[in-house]
Order: sequence, then C-alpha cells, then structure tokens
Amino acid sequence: MGSQDRGAFKYSWEEAIAILRADPAHQDLIFHSYLSADLAENARRFSASAEFAETLRLLAQKVPRARAILDIPGGNGIAAYAFAKAGFEVTTVEPDPSASVGRGAIAAALASGALKADIVDAFGENLPFADASFDVVYVRQGLHHAAD
Repeated sequence: MGSQDRGAFKYSWEEAIAILRADPAHQDLIFHSYLSADLAENARRFSASAEFAETLRLLAQKVPRARAILDIPGGNGIAAYAFAKAGFEVTTVEPDPSASVGRGAIAAALASGALKADIVDAFGENLPFADASFDVVYVRQGLHHAAD
C-alpha cells in the first residue's frame, strides 16, 4: 500500500479498532493485542508480558550494548512505553495522529508511566533519520502496513 493508496480503504485504522472494540465477539482479540481503550493498562501489561521479556532477552544476547531503539510503527505506544521503562532511548515513528491508536495514544501511554520518548510523524517508507542512528529497529504488528 503506497501513500497514494492509503485512502482506498473503507475504514481508517482508528475506525477499524473502534469497530472491533465495540463487538463482543472480538474482546479477546482486542485484549490480547493490547488494543483496549485503556492505554495505560495495555502498556503496563505489554511491559510485563512474556513477549516483551523475550524481546529483552534477545536484545541482551544479540546486541548487549544497544541503547537507542527505533520503534516502528508506534501504534498505541505499548512498545515505546516498555522500552522506555526498561531504560532505552526510544524514538517511535507513527503517521496516525489519533488518540486511540496513533501519536496521541503513544503520548498518553508514555505519560501514564512518566516516561519519555521521541514521537515522530512519518511513514516507515520515508524515515527522517541518518543511517546508523539506532542500535535496534523494532517492528511489532507493522509490516502489513508497509507499501515498500
């Protein structure tokens, strides 16, 4: 999906998540995807999850000196929160401005834990960073959004 194709969908990402949140048949999916309306709880649960513990274990094993993390896409902020809480320098990229699944959500998730990260408005296909700016690029639930 190129940036020119992004308007071709019936629902925005934010609208799609709102529809799923409202449907009782999808409550388990929303909960286990950390997409409930309670951003602080999503971030806290992800930070304490086995998934994130394994991520930290792999980072310690493969890139033990890593400090600067690029989290892309930032989504609702759960990974930015978890990495910042773990002591990393976090930059997160998210083109959606929304308060439920975009930059607004990321800011709220970080604020809930008094954490800091740089939040950048950009698409992954056009990143505004110099080469070798980060030790690790972390992508969770994002490759399906990429056009290139």
